[in-house]
Amino acid sequence: MRRPTGPNRPPRWTLHALLAPLLLGVCVVAQGEPVGGDGLVVPDELFAVRDGAVVFATPRGEVRYLGGIGWSDGSDLPPPRYDDAGRLVVDEPSARALGLPRIEGVRTGLDGSVSRIVVDLADVGPDHGAGLRAEAELADGAPYDLPLPPLALPEGVLLAYGEVTVRALPAGPDAPARLRIEAPGASLRAFPLEGPARLVLDLAPEGSDARFAPDAPAPAEEADPPPEAAPPHVESVADGVDYRRYVVPTVAGRSTVHVLELDPAQVTLRVVGSVGEGRTVLSWADGAVAAINAGYFDTSTFAAIGLRRIDGTLLSWPSRNRAVIGFVEDATVVARATARVRVRVDGILAADAVLDGDGPFDWSDVPGALIGSARTGVLVLDEEGTVVRNSIGPARVPRDGGSVLAYDASFRPLALAEPGARVSTEAHLLPQSLDAARWAIEAGPLLVAEGRPAFEPERERFARNVRILDEVTQQAAVGVRDDGTILFVVGERMVAEDLVPVFLDEGARDALRMDSGSSSTLVADGRQLNRLLARQVESAIVAVPSERTAEAR
Repeated sequence: MRRPTGPNRPPRWTLHALLAPLLLGVCVVAQGEPVGGDGLVVPDELFAVRDGAVVFATPRGEVRYLGGIGWSDGSDLPPPRYDDAGRLVVDEPSARALGLPRIEGVRTGLDGSVSRIVVDLADVGPDHGAGLRAEAELADGAPYDLPLPPLALPEGVLLAYGEVTVRALPAGPDAPARLRIEAPGASLRAFPLEGPARLVLDLAPEGSDARFAPDAPAPAEEADPPPEAAPPHVESVADGVDYRRYVVPTVAGRSTVHVLELDPAQVTLRVVGSVGEGRTVLSWADGAVAAINAGYFDTSTFAAIGLRRIDGTLLSWPSRNRAVIGFVEDATVVARATARVRVRVDGILAADAVLDGDGPFDWSDVPGALIGSARTGVLVLDEEGTVVRNSIGPARVPRDGGSVLAYDASFRPLALAEPGARVSTEAHLLPQSLDAARWAIEAGPLLVAEGRPAFEPERERFARNVRILDEVTQQAAVGVRDDGTILFVVGERMVAEDLVPVFLDEGARDALRMDSGSSSTLVADGRQLNRLLARQVESAIVAVPSERTAEAR
């Protein structure tokens, strides 16, 4: 079995690592970015000049710096200096050693549709939170300035993500120190927290029904009631792409739903992704008029989980009888998928079987993908299909090329395959209509089939009463109507089953849930519709102008 190469092999795009989220409760948090690389501006309140020396009050007493003499405590720290504006500047190591109150790092996170920016503070006093509470509506192009207590600050951008910018503005002769926050059409809430000291900036996109989490946990019965429903929003965002936003009832009360309606006569659908690479949906959507996050993946390696066919190349087989969406030239197929698989060893047929959700085979050539289990055998193959190892699973696909075939031990010819044997596979997707799809990706569970509810997650090996299905979170899904119209949908506060009536009301013939929670991101015309920040995902479904639409331009 040869690993695809040349024009049929999906490209390995360059990683644009804007955020590297780590799961922490309901909030996905990125590692803090250090600040102060070009020095920190020290406000007048934190130093004095006496007898030609710069004097700092530190937790261990006064420390002076005198030109030509050095630091009074004998340290070899870099000296303070004055910038072109006449402000005192110290390097970050000096600020740390002197115990100057300062910003030490910036982290980002997601909680539903709320984007959280955490500004870590160091060596601040007990009253540091005074004045750090604020609520404001941010309009496009209009920055909001949040006054800060006396802090040693870097000057410039602390965070830049898409159209969200947080900038530190140190104190000057005519203005106090402040943070300047810019975001396109967002609600802002700022508040301090202790242990450790930090400033939290929560941003919710315009039109969202997001409710800011309280500063401290409160019983559910004390939560604020849901906001009044806004009138439906309707907007044409590109040729063949219409955007609607409205509110529906859910098990959580109600939720805003974002819908992109895609005209199949004007757009073409594709699956994009790359080997072991994570990007935001906005990055995957480069050049597309619309996009939504797609399939499941290993969050540590960005290896795909389940079926992937990209540009005609089958990268991995279906798993667990789960729902798949595939794009044929003039149609969209949504179904629980399986495959008929034939395996040959040194040219002799060793197995011929249909995958049933629990086996008897699994295969992938996605580097880093974990294939098989302790109940299966695994054949590790090189790029030419030669057996490198035959052992008990699981095994990861080699990162330098090759593939892994997991098999039920009842297939004796596979269990007896020795290193050096040549193995080839042939897989045809079922239903047959899916086998013609040039682009296909697995997610699930199935929501709607032939215009009727089809939510039976147990048939796809999804467990009940777990977060992935039954916790209130953001939900992403894709559907198709009888006339071929594609629906990209994200609900802000709902469980997976809440998507079923949404698609029935939208007139969908078939629909399936995509990877959800923090992955749920809907993009149109170069902007994120349901959130301001986004996590990195392994794949996306994108809509590009069709050849007919491009020619008409």
